[in-house]
Amino acid sequence: MNDDLLLSDDLILANRDTMGRFTKLTEEQSVSSFIKRIEKTESCWLWKGCLDKNGYGLAYDQERMNTGLAHRLVYILLKGSIAEGLVLDHLCRTHACVNPEHLEAVTQKENVRRGESYWRNKDHCTKGHEYKGTVNTRGARVCRACANERNRAYLKRKELSNV
Repeated sequence: MNDDLLLSDDLILANRDTMGRFTKLTEEQSVSSFIKRIEKTESCWLWKGCLDKNGYGLAYDQERMNTGLAHRLVYILLKGSIAEGLVLDHLCRTHACVNPEHLEAVTQKENVRRGESYWRNKDHCTKGHEYKGTVNTRGARVCRACANERNRAYLKRKELSNV
């Protein structure tokens, strides 16, 4: 980002004091503080300020008196508002990135579809059997070998209880 970035009146950054409370900054302090929290790499602009538990950058929204997401703030400042019903998708898949060129406004459904899911990318079950794309009636992936083992054990227990 360059130094001519101006913050809108309703999106003023703040710092935490020693007690953890937010203190309002002047616009010059906000711009300077904001720029210092961005580390430019070859492609991404990484947020070096406070991160949430999922790795997204946090910035204080003075108008709403709460913490907002830093990538949304940058997108609004540099590209304009985000249409209602849309969320920002990180095209680079880096949650801490605030580069507006790496952000695209999409529906939540599309964002989830594009996302990298731990379960979707997993190709073996916890016992080491390869997933073969089996899906149960509730839509969850199931290991066919483990399911067969469970079914055999159940039938054996059932047979023993009927004797």
